[in-house]
Amino acid sequence: MIGKRIDWERELAAAAQSPVLVGWSALLGTGVPVIVLALVAALALVLRRPSAWTLAMLGQGVLLFGSLLAYFRRESDWVYLLMVVGISFVLYLNSYAVRTALQPPQGAESGSAPYER
Repeated sequence: MIGKRIDWERELAAAAQSPVLVGWSALLGTGVPVIVLALVAALALVLRRPSAWTLAMLGQGVLLFGSLLAYFRRESDWVYLLMVVGISFVLYLNSYAVRTALQPPQGAESGSAPYER
């Protein structure tokens, strides 16, 4: 798919699109949103925002969904690598250290001091 040229005259005249055009459309349709979401999530992780975990998990969900669609369309072998990377990130994001590092401090959500006994 990468490196192959698309003959637009033939594509527009044909009744069905070629696999090259379908592959590029799938890459742009799922790849670009995942990249944008990953950059926003990375910035939120660096700033230690509480929404960073949600953004990162959403990005991995979109990546895994796109990989699953590509798997069922029987595309190339790169799908397996993307699935392994996505699953690895989901397991890492669900680790105790990551979840506790991104939690807001106790009492910060209510705006008052924590209850003392």
